[in-house]
Amino acid sequence: LDFGLRAYYQTDNNMTVLRRYSPTARFSYRVRQNVALEGEAGAEVSRQRDAAGSQTDSTRQYFYLGYRWDWL
Repeated sequence: LDFGLRAYYQTDNNMTVLRRYSPTARFSYRVRQNVALEGEAGAEVSRQRDAAGSQTDSTRQYFYLGYRWDWL
């Protein structure tokens, strides 16, 4: 089990500010010597504010589940 958090901050010449946070959780479970079950779930939350004070918020969520087969 593995957890992560990414943070991103940007300001441009027009005083537009962008903040983005992305927490994630990953797991891997070895079913056999050469087969593993893997998955990841996460989200991305962002907020953008321009010089006029207008604000845009967005949220994205994702997940995946799969397997890995090491055949060599």
